[in-house]
Amino acid sequence: MGVRQARPALGAWAGLVGERAARELVEQALRLSTAGETEAVLTTTSEALTRFAHNTIHQNVAEVDAELEVRAATGRRGGVASTNDLSPAGVERAVARACEQTQHLPANPDWPGLPTLADVDAGAQAPVQAFDEAVAGASPELRARTIREICAAARGPL
Repeated sequence: MGVRQARPALGAWAGLVGERAARELVEQALRLSTAGETEAVLTTTSEALTRFAHNTIHQNVAEVDAELEVRAATGRRGGVASTNDLSPAGVERAVARACEQTQHLPANPDWPGLPTLADVDAGAQAPVQAFDEAVAGASPELRARTIREICAAARGPL
């Protein structure tokens, strides 16, 4: 039934769910699809920051999230849906929305179809090595200490 591809966006950090669960999620999405072509991408993020103003820390913020994006195509009609509800029902709803769109949106005569894994591999470049374990593991206390040092240096003699 057409192109099916699963490639979790894991990078150097397997994120919230781990590599095995990530693969299972995207594979579940592909199995549920009724479209001719389907692509499922899982992206996980972990973000933390320390906000400061007037040389004083006023907030520490941290958030972790995961999002599944499903692109589906039938003929020259495409649909897309995303969710951060990674439960079986959440994945099923996202896949159903993407597939349903392929039945109702107008056909795009210029639609080349979803890329195959061979297309992706042929155009692949070396991954950007932008992950820093020390930064990723920085606690609020470490971030606060670093900001304190920066603010102290900024208050120094002119």
